[in-house]
Amino acid sequence: MPDMQRVLDLDLDFFVQGVVHCPPSDERADPTEYKVALGVDTILSMVSDEEIAAVDGYIDDLDGVALGMRYARERLGLDGPIRGAPVEHHDEVFALWERLIDAGELRPPFHLTHVDAHGDFGKGQLSHRKVLTDVMALDQDARPARSHQLLDPGDYLLHAVACGWVGAIDYVYPPAGGDDIDRWYWEGLTTPRIEGRGRSGTVRLARFDERTLSRVLNGAVVPVDYGNEPRVPMAQIPQETYSSADPFDFLFLAKSPQFTPEAADALYEQIRTEFIRELWP
Repeated sequence: MPDMQRVLDLDLDFFVQGVVHCPPSDERADPTEYKVALGVDTILSMVSDEEIAAVDGYIDDLDGVALGMRYARERLGLDGPIRGAPVEHHDEVFALWERLIDAGELRPPFHLTHVDAHGDFGKGQLSHRKVLTDVMALDQDARPARSHQLLDPGDYLLHAVACGWVGAIDYVYPPAGGDDIDRWYWEGLTTPRIEGRGRSGTVRLARFDERTLSRVLNGAVVPVDYGNEPRVPMAQIPQETYSSADPFDFLFLAKSPQFTPEAADALYEQIRTEFIRELWP
């Protein structure tokens, strides 16, 4: 759908190496293990030999915050403030999207560029049972209210798809990310093949009863009646190869403090200040 609005959904942990999985507490990510940086392949595709030589040839000495802002400008195509909001935890965007939809300012289905170290489809959680046997059993206009009761930062995007808000997804991921969309969310219940350095396929959600879902979770590929549920094309794109072809209509930025060290806050503030114009005065 060429007239879909474009939403940039950016998580600060995209600019952190490596990836935090299942944080053990509410504390910030350990700065001795996680640092503000881009992947080496991304740096090599962005930075000249002369720039590397200027820091004695050590990529680790390049300023991660400055490189993050450079990525935002050159690869995400950000060149000035656009409407959006900064949030602390990523699931807060769900209510903001709903408010914009109710006001007629954000028109579903919209194209979502999800720039994040995680797919936020509930990998490792029990979201498959909450969504596929519960939310999907409702009429679409009743789903957002139920999703509000269930969603969290790790699965809010799955709920947004279930609500019919998202028409297409570009999932842009850093090194050690990207491989976390479970097969039962893909049409046909099989994970698409990797093509080159990424993967593309069609997400399509269906309603399952508990018995059938248990069979699927145990590896069965069963006939699925998707009814009128929409197909949602998804491309999974590595950090080093992504470049936005079109401008965005909205920008949402999540700090995700459990997944980012405090050193990343400077980048969060720069992106917020330079590129976000608050939704409402």
